[in-house]
Amino acid sequence: MADGSWRGWRLTLDKAIAKDITTRIASINWSRSNPEWVGLILVPDKKNPSILKIDGGQKAITKLVNFIREKSGLAAHLAAMGLRNERDDEAALVGIR
Repeated sequence: MADGSWRGWRLTLDKAIAKDITTRIASINWSRSNPEWVGLILVPDKKNPSILKIDGGQKAITKLVNFIREKSGLAAHLAAMGLRNERDDEAALVGIR
């Protein structure tokens, strides 16, 4: 936007908040060795639990989105505005609102 604000699907952030969120996202350890990925998108292999594999599907995507929202501070802004943060539950995974 011309005034430096960011407008998303249901949310408008001022320039300072958007910059803070962007900085926090950039500071996430995006390497494969980040221990925070275990249980989030890395899961033990069923045949050999000592090996971690990348989980896929909607459940993994929802977990990753929620992780980024929490780490970036966006979840707090969504809550303050009364907007729902998708939770890792069956209703969220199948789109029931």
